[in-house]
Amino acid sequence: QSSPSSTSSTSSQPDGTSAAIRQNSQDGVKDLKLTLPDGLAKTISLHQLVEKIHAGDQVESDFDYISTAVPSPDHTSIAFVLHGPAWNYIGVWNAATDVIKELAHGSSGYQNLLWSPDDTMVAFISGGEVVGVQVADVTTGDKVYDSAENQANLSSDISAISWSASSSVISFKARSLNRPQEQLTHTVGIHRSVRQGAVR
Repeated sequence: QSSPSSTSSTSSQPDGTSAAIRQNSQDGVKDLKLTLPDGLAKTISLHQLVEKIHAGDQVESDFDYISTAVPSPDHTSIAFVLHGPAWNYIGVWNAATDVIKELAHGSSGYQNLLWSPDDTMVAFISGGEVVGVQVADVTTGDKVYDSAENQANLSSDISAISWSASSSVISFKARSLNRPQEQLTHTVGIHRSVRQGAVR
């Protein structure tokens, strides 16, 4: 059997910061690499990610690959998605402290990760039986917003997630299951009192 070919997927910021998912052509080992504007790079492998997740008693599951990596605006962290046979996992790796914080896990797919401008939250789309937009606090891991709990029956056609400059409002477009012909823009306030852990 031939060795896997070398692959790389990179998400870049205008200032030169980038987060990359790399696959080693020798043994197929995948890792995350955060490159700062000054060229300094920090790397963590898929194996190291999973070890840290297990050590923190977050999820007892194996993961096969990393599908998404998005650098934070302050260049210190990467939001990432892991996929496995039983569970998918979304987390944040802080390259400065080498700490991983779980934001969500489950059988759902996670996509369209978007950091808040103030580096405190990540918004993302969750798929599966219930489709929706979620927002999680990257320090605590607390869920601070879930459209499935707050709005009626969104279809899988969700797009154009964006944050306000103040990190206090998100907006996104989505079709409702009971009005599938219309794609409506939803605007949601993210309240500081909720962000500090009132919702779990």
